[in-house]
Amino acid sequence: MIAHIGKINTKKINVVLFILVILLFISDFNSQEKPADIVSLAFAGDLFIQSQLFKSYYDPNTKSYYFPEDIFEDIKEFINKDFSFIVIDTPVATNLYPPSGYPLYNAPIEILDTLKKVGFNVMITSGNHSLDKGEKGLITTMENMIKKELYYVGTNRTKEESNKYLILEKNNIKIGILAYTFSTNGIPLPKGKDYLVNLINKQKIKNDLKKIKNLCDFKIVYLHWGNVEYLDEIEESQKTLAKEIISYGADLIVGSHPHAIKPYENINGKWCFYALGNFFTDQYGVYRPEVKYGFILNISLLKYNDRVNLVSKEIIPIFIWRKNLGKRYEYKILRAEKVKNLPNIDIKDKMYFKRVKKILKLEEE
Repeated sequence: MIAHIGKINTKKINVVLFILVILLFISDFNSQEKPADIVSLAFAGDLFIQSQLFKSYYDPNTKSYYFPEDIFEDIKEFINKDFSFIVIDTPVATNLYPPSGYPLYNAPIEILDTLKKVGFNVMITSGNHSLDKGEKGLITTMENMIKKELYYVGTNRTKEESNKYLILEKNNIKIGILAYTFSTNGIPLPKGKDYLVNLINKQKIKNDLKKIKNLCDFKIVYLHWGNVEYLDEIEESQKTLAKEIISYGADLIVGSHPHAIKPYENINGKWCFYALGNFFTDQYGVYRPEVKYGFILNISLLKYNDRVNLVSKEIIPIFIWRKNLGKRYEYKILRAEKVKNLPNIDIKDKMYFKRVKKILKLEEE
């Protein structure tokens, strides 16, 4: 089941969108108005790779890691958009330090190749684990992304870079991206280098939105936030901050961090998705169903007569499936409705899907 926000049938909204585009182009043919342009976006939650996960994809013959694309095959169509965002809540610097899991992460660099192959091209790098491998690990992570021709936002290699902003352009639509985190897990930023990680600060966010106001058509703010992990409800402090950020000029807020999905709401005509949950990780050891679920958000932006509007939204619930193969595990990111038919899945995990549908206001099949 793929449900449209507001309990509107997805197929119907796509038909309506198609008809709208046709009408707009017909109108352009008969007038001097500019034609319409469309950009598709995908947003996924957190990626952080525990040791049992990366060890499952280690090849002792080549002494390297290989993450097959079929891990994401079931949801690939929802990722492969014009711009696809994912939260990289870990250093990716195994060309500098060995891979490591909790509590100080470092993901194999090979994961970037697989993410790119399945469609991701924008990495959100501001997270509470950004400094797990220190300044060198963070800078190496950004440099690795540059080498892979991937965009990143939320961290900066230099002070000069921190004064620039990620502006993405496609089909005559410019999208401004800002990203911040609430914490670096107590690891202090190096003295004089507070530019390395964008921390949540209301005045900074306000100033940054003001700076990009005339540089783009649509402004997205990514927030790595939440004081309580595994909580699938919105915290009051988040509601307050979200309203302020919308008042500063943000067109969309996307949240991450708590290892659980949260509800979304419309604030003065703008959407805030408080948390997309986990995307690719293995937290089976915490024995909570929340950590195995997440969702992918798909949206479409349409520009007509120099005005950009968000014209379609889809939520695709996902489930992180782990199969025990003895000495290693096999992982798949699946559409969450498949959980009811999976073998060896805890009944609590299957039952929690009802809670997921309630939180996300999804249609019943």
